[in-house]
Amino acid sequence: MNKNKQINWEKNMLVSKSYGDQCRAMHKNHQNWGAEGERFVPLVQLMMEKHDCKTVLDYGCGKGTFTRKLGFGTNYDPNMPEHDALPEAHDLVLCNDVMEHIEPELLDNVLSHLRDVTKKVAIIGIATKYSVLYNLPDGRNAHLIVENADWWNKKLNDYFSLKEISKNKKEVVFEATPK
Repeated sequence: MNKNKQINWEKNMLVSKSYGDQCRAMHKNHQNWGAEGERFVPLVQLMMEKHDCKTVLDYGCGKGTFTRKLGFGTNYDPNMPEHDALPEAHDLVLCNDVMEHIEPELLDNVLSHLRDVTKKVAIIGIATKYSVLYNLPDGRNAHLIVENADWWNKKLNDYFSLKEISKNKKEVVFEATPK
């Protein structure tokens, strides 16, 4: 984490050390793990125009493919040493393929943090099925939270006003404005 910010870990922890180790091993051992955000570039460009956004944050950026394809933006991922500095708030935040990977006991901390770094709008894409591609090194499925779109709508609604952008059997995508 960023050495310049003091964190009360009990209240604000976003990832445990042991789970962070699991995620870093996945990034190291699997080329495509955390490398699929670029598919959201057209939607982000549309939302930037709609909400008059100038700054973009990829929250849970993995390998940073989204901002490379977009051509600008800030990357944040607590499990990637090169991207683990706590970010300032940005106009638009992309959080794709992240929520299902959060440790369940830390989900409220992460959602609170996500809201705090979102000035205008977040695009939140969440897988609603177990991963068929990845298991963590400890044997658990890579998707730690597997819930349907309605469950996610209720959970996110504590932090954001939501508009469902798309939903299919595998994922749901929300346009979310902070409350």
